[in-house]
Amino acid sequence: MSLLRSLLFSTPLIILATVILGTLSLIASLFDGTGNSQHRIARVWAKILLAVSLIRVRTEGLENLDPKGSYVFVSNHASLMDIPAILSELPHQFRFFAKRGCTVSRCWELT
Repeated sequence: MSLLRSLLFSTPLIILATVILGTLSLIASLFDGTGNSQHRIARVWAKILLAVSLIRVRTEGLENLDPKGSYVFVSNHASLMDIPAILSELPHQFRFFAKRGCTVSRCWELT
């Protein structure tokens, strides 16, 4: 049942949300050099992905973050939903980066 729900419900909605909000983010980038609009759109996208996947995220300690402070947030990538989880919960505008990594079968580089 879970696979069927994923194939018929979650996956199409995730694709639709990604296409629509990705397009909106690209358009917003033409008018907002600060990245604030793109960050807000990314947060909406993340919340939609989590909602249609029936994933709840619990966050503790946000009240300890200084809005004017600088932080490094690190994810262990335990699942494909790490990025949406972080985006949906952290109010700070931030950027993603990844180190180059290799496995036996392939190598990739993300920046």
